[in-house]
Amino acid sequence: MASPPRVLLGHTLLLISLLPLLACAGLVLEDGYTVSTVSDLNPTGTHPYALLPRPRAGDLVLLDSAGSTLYTLPLPVSADAGLRRLAGGAGAFGHGHPRSIAVDGADNVYVADRANGSIRKVAPSGYTTTIAGGYSAGTGHRDEPAQNATFSPDFELTYIPKICALLVADRGNRLIRQIKLKPEDCAHENQKGKFRWVFYLC
Repeated sequence: MASPPRVLLGHTLLLISLLPLLACAGLVLEDGYTVSTVSDLNPTGTHPYALLPRPRAGDLVLLDSAGSTLYTLPLPVSADAGLRRLAGGAGAFGHGHPRSIAVDGADNVYVADRANGSIRKVAPSGYTTTIAGGYSAGTGHRDEPAQNATFSPDFELTYIPKICALLVADRGNRLIRQIKLKPEDCAHENQKGKFRWVFYLC
């Protein structure tokens, strides 16, 4: 009878003993960073889901998904920095508890209202309009004038200044959609800090 494959068994044992080390081989630790709490929102009952900078205002927009509310938060963020409600609240955004927002170069905030298959635009003043999906009912995949468009129940927004557009990661349809914005939505500051308009013709 043949003897057991001792060499193979030895290699197998060696591999098993190295597995923990191999699993950690891709983990590289870098020191020199510090984590600190700059604002405690527990007393206000606010549930921060997303934070994005507003370029012209120089502050932050905070999405409270649980409360369907948008707030602004001054920079630098500090313990006594107060939240200011921008839009939303009870009954806003279709009770959809939005989880995706984007901010354009003119500080408009776009909200993915997935519950109603629509996209809302909140101006810096808080004035809210619907820019896509306003005439649609239900979900789907229709590329038409924006008010007639339909989306899956799971989509996320990203603002791309270079092309003056919103890109929609339409997860449910496995598609990337694009919404061209108006030129005034893509205004931004130049390097000298002076306001100027930028027109993209693509």
